[in-house]
Amino acid sequence: MSSSVKTVAIIGSGVIGSGWAARCLAHGLDVVAFDPAPDGEAKIRAAIANAWPALETAGLAPGASQTRLTYVSSVADAVKHADFIQENAPEREELKQKLLAEIDSHAKPGAVIASSTSYLLPTSLQKLCKGPSRIVVGHPFNPVYLLPLVEIVAGEKTSSETVEAAKNFYRRIGMRPLHVRKEIEGFIDDMDGVEESAVIGIPHPDFGEAVMAIVVPKVGAKLNAEQMIATLKTQIANFKIPKRLEIVSDLPRNAMGKVQKNILRQQYSA
Repeated sequence: MSSSVKTVAIIGSGVIGSGWAARCLAHGLDVVAFDPAPDGEAKIRAAIANAWPALETAGLAPGASQTRLTYVSSVADAVKHADFIQENAPEREELKQKLLAEIDSHAKPGAVIASSTSYLLPTSLQKLCKGPSRIVVGHPFNPVYLLPLVEIVAGEKTSSETVEAAKNFYRRIGMRPLHVRKEIEGFIDDMDGVEESAVIGIPHPDFGEAVMAIVVPKVGAKLNAEQMIATLKTQIANFKIPKRLEIVSDLPRNAMGKVQKNILRQQYSA
């Protein structure tokens, strides 16, 4: 698939989205971008112009040009002709779930849809999509246009073909894909004495948003939050390690039995 990608859609034109756009343009691809912010176009064009000298120094692909960026007024217009789609919305699960479902409904068959999320779980993100098999996490490091590492995480319904297509595409734009085979909650749930866990994002004064884990122990088990975080530091990347870990007796659930992360965010963001 990577060789057939000619147009990339960028949804969300903040720091990460503009970094993706700059990298794709520098590798000779057409980019179509959308952001609901009224100044989204001005910001992404300014960010790309700022990154361009560094990209010129690194070496541009044949046909690379800032003029190959098209800015549109809707998600549908951005994704309808795209061969690969990179979503970069704020780290709010409900927002991303709805946005990815909208992208999925307008994207053409065969287009891979990747989310830049750093800690939200792809299994959860793909729940509202009619085509969940093509949803994958493609998490980069900032600045995206310079740093080559990208983490790929599949959800329960992500196909192996999607993972391979994402790897091939990222390699084509000069990146080094790392396939992470387990979601964050999986690492926590595998620890001795853990019954279940939920990972959420909470406000942080320095990072804007930080990872937090809420953990339920098995009956009779005694868990130590500091020891658990120390263990996680040996297993996962630094940015995914919870800044805070709380041990509780149970997790809030709705009538269908689903963990209500929105309630946890409200509780621990206060």
